[in-house]
Amino acid sequence: MTTETIVDPRKFSAGASGLSRRERRKLEVQNKICQAAISLFESQGTEPTTVEEICELADVARKTFYNYYPSKQDLIRVLCDMQLFSRTEELLQSVLDQGLGTAESLRLYLSQAQEDLAHYGAIDRLLIREAMLDASPNSRASQHFAQLVVGFTELVTRGQAKGDVKDDYSPAFYAEVILSTINGMLTAWMSHDGYPINQRLDDLTEFLINSICKKRKSKG
Repeated sequence: MTTETIVDPRKFSAGASGLSRRERRKLEVQNKICQAAISLFESQGTEPTTVEEICELADVARKTFYNYYPSKQDLIRVLCDMQLFSRTEELLQSVLDQGLGTAESLRLYLSQAQEDLAHYGAIDRLLIREAMLDASPNSRASQHFAQLVVGFTELVTRGQAKGDVKDDYSPAFYAEVILSTINGMLTAWMSHDGYPINQRLDDLTEFLINSICKKRKSKG
């Protein structure tokens, strides 16, 4: 089971262009299952929800469910990938592709992360929690963290080459500090309803820029 053909169930359109009738039907079934799972997870949590309940709400047979997802945990991983991992990885790659300076890149990434979080609901918090619990060496969560480390390492390496990032530490170290801090704030936001995530990310942006980036010399 791969995630390339899965679409966000809250953005799914049965009239997706460029797909055959069979491919559209597969997506329709997958998204019925995803929508049912999201509804049940939001109302009663992931642990109490059973495959039988998901199948009943989605109006599909158990055999159909297992044709797409070997287990409920595999379905949760797919949802995590759609709602969290892929979206974040694409964001970082889009920032890298713009070739901005390090400070501008950090501002853009963290401001977009704030915008994304503003649209997150209860299901997204549940998925973040599940993602953090699924942190074995070969898990998608671990692969996701490693991929982001690579991306931020590339960003800092470019910055050091351009002379706008300090040379005090290695790019990999800076990348791990950036990600570990972001993840710590996400954990706090996930656990506490009143956590001021926007203010924290604003503060983090300035902290990282002041700590990592070299100050530009004023002209004249």
